[in-house]
Amino acid sequence: MHGLGPLRVDLSEAAWSNLTHMCRACLVVLAWAMMAVGAAHAAEPDPNKAAADFGMFRQPLPDPDGRVQGKWDFPPLRPLADKRAGENVRRTMTLLTGSTPQKRNKLRVLIYGQSLSKQSWAGRVRDELMRRYPSVDLEFYNRSIGGFISSMLVRTLEQDVIPLYPDLVVLHDYGSEDLYEDIIRQIRTRTTAEVMVQTDPITPGQKLSWHDAHAKWMRGLAERWHLELVDIRQAWVDYIQQQKISVEKLLLEDKGHLNDWGNFTWAEATLQHFVPASGVGDQSQGNTVNPVSDVVVGANVKWIDNVLRVPFIGNRIDLISPFDAKGAAAQVLIDGKAPSQFPQLYTFTRPNADANRDWPWATGAVIRVDSRAPLVLEDWTVTFNSVDKTGKIFGFDVQGSVTGYDGSGDTVSPFVSRSGRVALSPGDWFLERVHGRNANRIGPGYNVTFSVVLQGKDTFIEAGCVDAERLCSTTIAAGLPSGPHTLELVQTTAARPALNMVRVYKPMQDVR
Repeated sequence: MHGLGPLRVDLSEAAWSNLTHMCRACLVVLAWAMMAVGAAHAAEPDPNKAAADFGMFRQPLPDPDGRVQGKWDFPPLRPLADKRAGENVRRTMTLLTGSTPQKRNKLRVLIYGQSLSKQSWAGRVRDELMRRYPSVDLEFYNRSIGGFISSMLVRTLEQDVIPLYPDLVVLHDYGSEDLYEDIIRQIRTRTTAEVMVQTDPITPGQKLSWHDAHAKWMRGLAERWHLELVDIRQAWVDYIQQQKISVEKLLLEDKGHLNDWGNFTWAEATLQHFVPASGVGDQSQGNTVNPVSDVVVGANVKWIDNVLRVPFIGNRIDLISPFDAKGAAAQVLIDGKAPSQFPQLYTFTRPNADANRDWPWATGAVIRVDSRAPLVLEDWTVTFNSVDKTGKIFGFDVQGSVTGYDGSGDTVSPFVSRSGRVALSPGDWFLERVHGRNANRIGPGYNVTFSVVLQGKDTFIEAGCVDAERLCSTTIAAGLPSGPHTLELVQTTAARPALNMVRVYKPMQDVR
């Protein structure tokens, strides 16, 4: 088994390797055919809901087959002997362990991958972190997509991961190793997120030699990119031997997805890496210094008349204010330009996003939107005007709330709108699967909607924050070209903004 995740298939490893290099459209069709016989997918938890709405200690999370999160009173794993545990999640651990009721840190965690990563082990990890570190404001997202191997997950990265700019990404996926590394490369060089990668579990019928070699490759990947490696594979081997059980005891009847015991084992193996590292220094980003640094206003930089000028190297800037400061304002300039003048700061939202339905399996969408021209803030609608007899070719019109009518196309041809602001690739459509399952659900008049958002602010206005315990932070630019820049804040009100710090985010350099 290889490629589409832990579903049992009768393809050799070599045959599957060849398939992963076929056209993307074929891969999507194949994914649907195989996932149709697999476990159902759990909907992504709404990160805006209070933890009590779906926490393990209150109301359990669902498993992919619809059952609630199971019991956790299984025999424990042996303590992890790896002295390097925690070495590459130092900033994450600093935010966790350094948070107090008087000074609450925020930690944004993203679980990313395919159907295995949608299972309840992720909720177990989240809830255990909340139990261990109750003072942390934990933002926990799970944007995993069932059946999406690396050739597909690398496409959704642009809208699912990069704009979110998480502090930690926990990743497990199958598919092409080259594209898997491309996912890592983009996360590491475009955000300051630490990355925790997980090796493959053992499943019946699996070609052990390939997956063992893949685990070895992942160790090299972790060394190159300074990743926290969770060796799920070795943890399962050790646990199976320790408990004198077969691997089937950890799996559902489909022999690919996890049962309660499997979820427990996966979660505990992952949690063993949420420990303070024993080594000295911060190598988590391949740097000897923290990739997120603070420039203290009044000490490192000072206002001169009505201007605060801050040279920096990085791709994101946050302004940290006193919690009770409000009302003062300043014009924001980076390299002499307003953030809105940087094309890199504009991004598309996930098309047909719906936190209550499994995206894109149950929503029908295009999984990625690109552009060939600078974007403006607006909402976009792709309206279907025809579907051929096979239900596989959809014609559409494209309309922007600012741009207006911007051209027509179909789902089997590359499309670039008249303005160049919308570009759609034929392999990125995810429609016929929904159309085939729900007759006439997708047809003429059906809409795919998405928006353009700006990850920046041309004007900084102190709004104040809820309380003194939480950091009062405003992101004024995220997604800048990596490299040296100069931030200028020009006071525009009688009162000067009462800034404490300017926080700078400097991603890792490409290791190629």
